Amino acid sequence: VLEKFGNFMESLSTHQGLEVEQALHRETEKVLQATVGNYLNLFEQSLEAIFVYERLGNNVLKFNQAFLDVFRYESQEHARGNTVMAPKFQKDGRTTEEHLIEHYQYLDAEKKPLRFEFLLERSNGEVFDCQITLILNLSNSNEVIVMVEDLSEKKKKDNIIQNQLQELNKKNEELQRYINSNLQLENFAYIASHDLQAPLRTIVSFSDLLKRRLTGKIGKDEEYLDFISKSGQRMSHLIKDLLSYSRVNTEPLKLDIINIPNLLELIQLELFSLIHEKKATLILDDLPNLIKGDKVKLHQLFQNLISNALKFSKKGVPPILKISGQEAAFSWHFSLEDNGIGIQNEYKEKIFLLFRRLHAQHEYEGTGIGLALCKKIVEQHKGVLTMESTEGTGSTFSFSIAKDL
Repeated sequence: VLEKFGNFMESLSTHQGLEVEQALHRETEKVLQATVGNYLNLFEQSLEAIFVYERLGNNVLKFNQAFLDVFRYESQEHARGNTVMAPKFQKDGRTTEEHLIEHYQYLDAEKKPLRFEFLLERSNGEVFDCQITLILNLSNSNEVIVMVEDLSEKKKKDNIIQNQLQELNKKNEELQRYINSNLQLENFAYIASHDLQAPLRTIVSFSDLLKRRLTGKIGKDEEYLDFISKSGQRMSHLIKDLLSYSRVNTEPLKLDIINIPNLLELIQLELFSLIHEKKATLILDDLPNLIKGDKVKLHQLFQNLISNALKFSKKGVPPILKISGQEAAFSWHFSLEDNGIGIQNEYKEKIFLLFRRLHAQHEYEGTGIGLALCKKIVEQHKGVLTMESTEGTGSTFSFSIAKDL
């Protein structure tokens, strides 16, 4: 009985062992199938071209959809039986064959993946840049898994960016040369105009002295002395304006809190004779009380714009100038609206250029520097100076002064 019982237990144990082994085998197959499925899905869905390459046979054994896209094959049937092509020479001047021999030697020796940039050919003959990753099949050394990332679009974008950078560098160099040239010109203008003042004063003084001494003695020739004196005075004004322009560019802002109504009241006192002569009316409307800026330069700015409005008035029509201001989030905005002669629309940008005059000297006096000076002052205050005008009706000059000076 004991013997029979022992045989029974042994057969039962063997039966249970087989069941356990079979269950483990089934689970292993499931895990293996799931793993293979994941890898196949990764292989098919990858955005990079992946293919298995037979080294000796020079054949593509298996490939994914991205391989067809990258190498421009119309279908799987079109791709089968074709090999991957490359130009004879790579970018470094070495042959493609020399590169491949070196890469394969590394794979055989190191048994590690290798990544490098390469030139390959599409099925239509187009050569393109790519990044290749080679992985040796450890179970079959004749097979290599190849991953290809198409870099052609990236290279194009890089070339565009590089060209843009080169163009930008050229423009920066030109701008720097312009700035250096402009600074040299301003220094020259400052030195030249400063040194010209002394001999010019001498010319004007001696011509006036000569005129007083020769009055009534040289007849009509006295008008020649008038020409000398007036020309000297015009040149003196030009030099003073040129000095002012040079100083505006070279001197940094000296910031202060400025009372705008008081500043305009002072300018009106300084221009009292001209205002009285022209019978002009100045209207100060809704102006801010206190702003931050360079008091001397803003004084020049307002004085030049007001003087221009009075100077370029219509004959027989008393000038009316309305000065108003408005606060914005990041700046102060001012406008000066007059009823003067106005200018044609085609000249509204040119009037801010240095020495640009639209009228003859005998019609309206001036040096052609005033508005260029105003533009510089506004730009130094991080603002913009503009002008709107209608010929025969009047002009409006508008400018802004930044708050964060």
